[in-house]
Amino acid sequence: MNRFLFMPDSFKGTLSSQQVCDTLTKAALKIIPDCKCKSIYVADGGEGTVDSFLSALKGVKHYVKVKGPYMETMRTYYGLINDGDTAIIEVASCAGLDIVKNHKNPLLTTTFGVGQQLLDAAEQGVKRIIIGLGGSCTNDGGCGAAAAVGIKFLN
Repeated sequence: MNRFLFMPDSFKGTLSSQQVCDTLTKAALKIIPDCKCKSIYVADGGEGTVDSFLSALKGVKHYVKVKGPYMETMRTYYGLINDGDTAIIEVASCAGLDIVKNHKNPLLTTTFGVGQQLLDAAEQGVKRIIIGLGGSCTNDGGCGAAAAVGIKFLN
């Protein structure tokens, strides 16, 4: 019996981890019809991180309105696992390269929306927060997120 285990990250800007797994499974079954395929969705902290956690740990997506990379209002999400005790936030969901596409300018983009997600998660009563840092379109070092949660920068 031929067995395949697929564990790819996304192909940035083209396919999600799940889509890559689905494509590989379809191809394997076409060539070896009686093979057994298992897929595990993975991510490196960027886009797809929340989906990977939710797939593995059976959590839920929580949607929230935040400020995007250029301070535009947008709808995004984070994951809740462990009966809502843990939040999974990926920076890429509100300050990611996929959002800005060809309008990249890290001197003007912000992680402010990440801070808004942190506040929302705290309001939901989470006890632990995991943040995936990959895929960011900013270089503010988290200052935008810090400002959103109330840190004042004086100089």
